[in-house]
Amino acid sequence: MRPITHLLLCAAALAIGCGERAAHLEDELSIEGAPVALDEQLVFLNTGADQAIVIDVSAGDPVAEVTRVPLPVEPIHMERRLGDHDQLLVLAQGRRATRKLDAADATLTLMDADGTTSVYGLTTTPFDRMRQSPDGRYVTLLRADGSDHLLENTNLVAVVDLESSPDEEGATHFYTLEAQPSDVLYSPPMQIGEQRRSLAVVLMDAQVTIIDLDRPDRRVTTAGLSNEPGRTVDPAQVLFGTEAGRIFVRPGQANDIFSLKLTPRETSDDRNDFATAIDILGIGTSPTDMALYQTDDGPYLLALSNGGSQATVVDVATSRTTALRLPTNVDSIETFQLTSSDSTSNHALLWAQGGAQLMILDLDQVQERRERNLEQLQPLGNGVSSTLRLPGQARLLFVHATAGLSLLDLETRTVAPFASQVPFQEATFDIEGGRIWVAPPGQEWVSYIDLEGGATDEVLLEADVSHVVPVFTQGRLAIVHPSDVGHVSLVDSLRPERSTLRTIEGFLLHGLVD
Repeated sequence: MRPITHLLLCAAALAIGCGERAAHLEDELSIEGAPVALDEQLVFLNTGADQAIVIDVSAGDPVAEVTRVPLPVEPIHMERRLGDHDQLLVLAQGRRATRKLDAADATLTLMDADGTTSVYGLTTTPFDRMRQSPDGRYVTLLRADGSDHLLENTNLVAVVDLESSPDEEGATHFYTLEAQPSDVLYSPPMQIGEQRRSLAVVLMDAQVTIIDLDRPDRRVTTAGLSNEPGRTVDPAQVLFGTEAGRIFVRPGQANDIFSLKLTPRETSDDRNDFATAIDILGIGTSPTDMALYQTDDGPYLLALSNGGSQATVVDVATSRTTALRLPTNVDSIETFQLTSSDSTSNHALLWAQGGAQLMILDLDQVQERRERNLEQLQPLGNGVSSTLRLPGQARLLFVHATAGLSLLDLETRTVAPFASQVPFQEATFDIEGGRIWVAPPGQEWVSYIDLEGGATDEVLLEADVSHVVPVFTQGRLAIVHPSDVGHVSLVDSLRPERSTLRTIEGFLLHGLVD
């Protein structure tokens, strides 16, 4: 959001005058990124005053009901807590000591919808990324960029258990890894011997580190993905074979897929009570995507390789492979199931980013039927830029690189194109309203597709679009407009008409010009 100008602040302040006070207000307002939606609130991160600005959008005719929640020093990022939680997570970097100011530790703040906060200390390490577990229980903090500290442990990660209070022993665990981490993924409960374990898998250039979240006091387990010192493998994708106790890693700079088998072992020290053994799956060169699917015979892995000209099916239990030659080069997979009255069948949709050709691979009996299980579909009108799987529906939305959308019905194999003169970056799906929403930045309209009948319509806004934030629990779609004082339009997602549009303006100044 643009900085508030001196002239605008003078006009807003009026009776309190301009001069030094207006300059002070400029320093007090610096909004970072898009707001985050809780169930009934929109929350803006004001880094200028180390605070969250909370707007209640639940009223039938919203007014600027604003709450300012103080945050720890130098907040840099916020996001909604995952899972069934109406809470916000805010990462703050703290600060170095200066001759005028004391040092402040880095922190992770858990904020409730009413503004109540719990602050987890993270020592002095200025973490700049967080990764949540899907249920919202764990948060892992990483460091990507350098800081102004004289010395810094870039290999340090912190795991916070949000089910523990900040002052509870074991709420936060710190681990120094063998290399700088690039990302973190969380497993579903993994079957290891007779037990199920929840794991955090930390990715690095040539290895992965496994943290047992059920036993965080144990030492981490690190598995190398290369025998060549200094070689970068760059793990690009990780899948979890939960029942088989396997972790599959697709590298970004190698020609194989690694299968990590987790087996139980006895231990009398602080090591993890499971061991890792690595198998290399020969699936061709330069794999681009992979997917797991389950059959009555067990789990299988599907991978694309050889420049997208080959699909390989791997029996996870035996590592037996079946290779298929593809008529069109593809690089992306979306597996899905179709259910009839008496059976469930496994399928995979194959396509290429930037391409227009679609194929469906019937995964049942593919080892025997091979290429005969392939079906080429009607090509899309334009190349694919991004995709959106519609939860609870057998449909997949394609956003095109140039302009427009295409909606693929996976059951009937039919494609419905939706033309547009404006390119889209992404789309938003409203399950309750049964609509797909698009609102490109810089436009003054928000448009939607009604999935029941396929009709399209649009709502004219009061200003251009800056950010789109779903608040579907309140039947709203929040549109943030470029503004120095705060400007949000609330579109009724169930009755999207200009007459039902509600607007909140000037809320960023609330409490600053009283």
